[in-house]
Amino acid sequence: MDPISLSLAPLSTMGIIWFVGLFVLLWYVLIKTSSADGFFKYLWVLPIVALISALGYTFVNTWSSELKIEEQQLTLSVPFYSHSWSISEVNWSKVQLVDLTQSSELAISHRENGVGLPEFKLGYFRLKQDFDGKTTALLAITEPRHVLVLPTDNLVVMVSLKHPQQALLLLSPFTDEKQI
Repeated sequence: MDPISLSLAPLSTMGIIWFVGLFVLLWYVLIKTSSADGFFKYLWVLPIVALISALGYTFVNTWSSELKIEEQQLTLSVPFYSHSWSISEVNWSKVQLVDLTQSSELAISHRENGVGLPEFKLGYFRLKQDFDGKTTALLAITEPRHVLVLPTDNLVVMVSLKHPQQALLLLSPFTDEKQI
């Protein structure tokens, strides 16, 4: 079977505004703390530079995020949270496209590890209720109205895709048990 590569949806305008706002705030704090006296200056400069670097890395690499299927592997390539699963670990019968603004079944409770901004969620989050027996989800969401849900053996993967309907068509052969 040919490899399948699905591009994740880019940041929305509001997501970009939040990232830029965080950059400006962190740069402001960096400038203010770098003019401080003594040890306090070094105590704050390094963590702020690390935050700015991590935020910049996430912002830049979000544009090239993708979901790939090749050689019996499903691979999610996103900043800091890339992961691969065997095709057999995905519960293909429960793969679906959902609107998170309408779905209470997949409502997000809180962030466990990741970035949680309005219009941008990346990392591990807890679901309000079990979905396919799991409450932990790996999210890469920039557009909550078009989210592809892929339940795996140990967590639920939820991603926003550039072309969600096309993705469902490309993934449809995997819902047939003979293909797995």
